[in-house]
Amino acid sequence: MSLTTELAKPSSPITQYVKLVGALVADASQGTLWADPCRRLLGLDALPSATVVPVVPGADAGMVGTAFDYRLRFHLAPCRSKEFVAWKGASLLTRLEPSADNAVSRFFSHLDTLTSRLSPAGQVLNDKDEALLSTYCVVLAQFESIFRTRGGWVPHLPSESTVDAGPEAESLLQLAPVAVVDEVVNLSRSASDAMSPLISYVANGSLPYYSNPVFAGSSAVGGVDADFIVAGTIFELKTTKTLNATAVCNALLQMLGYSLLDYDDEFEIRRIGVYFARHAWVSAWPLWELIFPPADVVQHSLSGTEPTDKEIAARLQRLRGLMQRVVDGEAINYEGSFS
Repeated sequence: MSLTTELAKPSSPITQYVKLVGALVADASQGTLWADPCRRLLGLDALPSATVVPVVPGADAGMVGTAFDYRLRFHLAPCRSKEFVAWKGASLLTRLEPSADNAVSRFFSHLDTLTSRLSPAGQVLNDKDEALLSTYCVVLAQFESIFRTRGGWVPHLPSESTVDAGPEAESLLQLAPVAVVDEVVNLSRSASDAMSPLISYVANGSLPYYSNPVFAGSSAVGGVDADFIVAGTIFELKTTKTLNATAVCNALLQMLGYSLLDYDDEFEIRRIGVYFARHAWVSAWPLWELIFPPADVVQHSLSGTEPTDKEIAARLQRLRGLMQRVVDGEAINYEGSFS
């Protein structure tokens, strides 16, 4: 079971619970009588329509999304390659294909050498270095796919030289399709502008940052992890071609689910953010707007107020307690839980 899989099932108890908690978002995502006012309240009635980063013909969308996730991490902060999910996939690959062990070891050594030289966090790289780092990210995406599929998919490994020729001549870079690399480069260039303030603050250490955070309840739903958290804002990165209210609401419900899995409030999540990279669109919402009853949100909006920190913390604690019981398969009586 994974959270994204569960949220795709209308009959799932987890889906039903998350939508009950996030009633404002759930209503905004559907063609109901309340959809339009809910969308206006969430600021989803005037989304950008222009695509800033078009699709490169022949590029695999899933590979692009995962590869750009890695590239964005290098924008934000120094990374330890052995902490990546891709490292777990590469380790699985070497168990399935022991002959790949030397090539995999050199790949990660070369990647660390490259990033040490470039120090890409907060930097705009020249074209050559951008293409090279993006190529490494595409291979990382393939390693991650090996892990996510539990070895159900393994790429055809290229022949390799026994000579350690350095990052630019790394043999495993042949695994990266040119079209995917080109698209990741384009997305990375766009991110340098669209995410500039956030990248700058995280890269210089001004804001606390967590990459791929895992929550107290993650293990019960397939070991899920989020993209990243910055100063209490949990972010979801999307490279999809479509940007509309439904797409945003689906992302918000997913992030709300992650926030509810943070049972012990380890990450102190108080805002939910999304970045639709193809449209260079970044936005964030206070978490309380998504977990309080819509009528309360409207009232606060009209009066220009918001709940106190104590009220928000108390509601989160109650909702997370219920989330844990739902995830554990308990039958819950929700009466009075969302008022």
